[in-house]
Amino acid sequence: MAPIEGPRVKKGLLERLDSGEVVVGDGSFLLTLEKRGYVKAGLWTPEAVEQSAEIVGWRLKWGERDEEQEEGESDGQGKLSGRVSQLLDSTPFGGGSTICILPAWEAVNTAACDLAREVADKGDALVAGGICRTSLYAHHKDEVRIKKLFRLQLEIFARKNVDFLIAEYFEHAVEVLKESGEPVAATMCIGPEGDMHGVTPGECAVKLVKAGASVVGVNCRFGPWTSLKTMSLRKEARQAAELKAPLMVWSLGFHMPDCGKGGFLDLPEYPFGAVRDTRKMAPAGGKNVKKGILERLNSGEVIIGDGGFVFALEKRGYVKAGPWTPEAAVEHPEAVRQLHREFLRAGSNVMQTFTFYASEDKLENRGNYVAEKISGQKVNEAACDIARQVADEGDALVAGGVSQTPSYLSCKSETEVKKVFQQQLEVFVKKNVDFLIAEYFEHVEEAVWAVEALKASGKPVAATMCIGPEGDLHSVTPGECAVRLVKAGASIVGVNCHFDPTISLQTVKLMKEGLEAAGLKAHLMSQPLAYHTPDCGKQGFIDLPEFPFGLEPRVATRWDIQKYAREAYNLGVRYIGGCCGFEPYHIRAIAEELAPERGFLPLASEKHGSWGSGLDMHTKPWIRARDHCSRL
Repeated sequence: MAPIEGPRVKKGLLERLDSGEVVVGDGSFLLTLEKRGYVKAGLWTPEAVEQSAEIVGWRLKWGERDEEQEEGESDGQGKLSGRVSQLLDSTPFGGGSTICILPAWEAVNTAACDLAREVADKGDALVAGGICRTSLYAHHKDEVRIKKLFRLQLEIFARKNVDFLIAEYFEHAVEVLKESGEPVAATMCIGPEGDMHGVTPGECAVKLVKAGASVVGVNCRFGPWTSLKTMSLRKEARQAAELKAPLMVWSLGFHMPDCGKGGFLDLPEYPFGAVRDTRKMAPAGGKNVKKGILERLNSGEVIIGDGGFVFALEKRGYVKAGPWTPEAAVEHPEAVRQLHREFLRAGSNVMQTFTFYASEDKLENRGNYVAEKISGQKVNEAACDIARQVADEGDALVAGGVSQTPSYLSCKSETEVKKVFQQQLEVFVKKNVDFLIAEYFEHVEEAVWAVEALKASGKPVAATMCIGPEGDLHSVTPGECAVRLVKAGASIVGVNCHFDPTISLQTVKLMKEGLEAAGLKAHLMSQPLAYHTPDCGKQGFIDLPEFPFGLEPRVATRWDIQKYAREAYNLGVRYIGGCCGFEPYHIRAIAEELAPERGFLPLASEKHGSWGSGLDMHTKPWIRARDHCSRL
């Protein structure tokens, strides 16, 4: 990859393309922000730019970049304005319901422009004003009324001086955008079969160029390979007509070789997965007065942990794979804080400090620079401060976490290993965390040493091991591991990481049986992977050939996680969370599944209907039918 450079003198879109430059677009906003709890599926409208502006700003930010981008930033900062036309027209849907006209549509477009410009000016990026198809076209095909809607958005784009314009996800509108005098890119959400009227991809491209589009292509609906086939057809027709226009492709990030002409909308998994369930979710409720972790668990309360930080932040560009160390707490505290907030909004009531692998020996292991340049103390202190700030925004506790150390693997003594844990513990005590977690241990001996060190604080201690049903790497059984941890002083025991929910619950069951046989009591805890790992060995997912960069095809759906939450609860587990691969929408799935037991829904459920009920507002009747089926 080319080295990251500072911002260059900005050139316009056509100047870049005409010189042969590769322009890298941004990624998906709607599906990403839906998973984080800020966009409602079914409507897919972008009011988040007003309601949660800081979230959209972080999604735009060049630090949250795609791995393929050569210079660490996107060349084109799109705006979450493409679906605003849905806010402008009132459209009838099944059952007589309508999308109400939102009087704030102008504010939404304006806010989207301002956010995009703010972030674009931090790098060498352009701002593209985007419009998309209207519900009005599907029902009336009134060209005058439709163009009027486009002009309303165009007026704002002109006032905000965007660099170019994109007409995306629909069949016509270039003529209106050309009135601005700015370059226009036009993309259609079609596959090789053409548009919904049977117009071929090639003819579509010709019509768009003749209408005034300077750039033509495809976006959404189909995966990369299908989209490239469509682009090939467009290119051939453009050449046959002796027309010139640079090509553009914004495909889905999903594999879908089996979809039909309508693209991923036709798939039964769209947008969440196909389920049938008759349960209703509990009404949303307010916050409780804060109680300690053991007080909550002893009263039968369900504790929901957070998700995976190192994998989530690695994908966002703030953690380096390999070391997996948490210096981002110092280098990029706002990124860590934002992820905490998303887990809190999704329903987590434990903010676990981002101190995984934050021991001094790990931070200097194998040439890692963190211990020397930053220091373990600063990393741990920053992580505690961030977690406390976010926890105090809701009914959440702060857990200070330690994990396995290179010192143990280097055969150092018990005294030496405990000293490593004590260094972190000093910070946790000073920062007055609510309880402590010893997590991610492959050897029960080291986990016991960690528990004993943490118990010196007088705070409650939870201990989880990254083991499966076969036990730890010294072949100590899960039941025996649990017994040793409880005898060392752990009040909560369980597993985290390395294995999927199904295997992890099998391991917790063995732990529970071991404790019962020994006449010991402890609360149970489970924070598994969000990846399916039925084929992994004793060491879990780190043995898989896909680890760590090719695991996406194994990601669990929200329905898989709801099933996990119910099975964990039925097993007697009352501390339920996730580890690597768990995103905020997975945590929301746990909170929604257990809403009847908890008595309330998380804030993120404002943007998520019960079992897909938000789909009743979708423009496609077969998508609305999925909501109907889920109610049967």
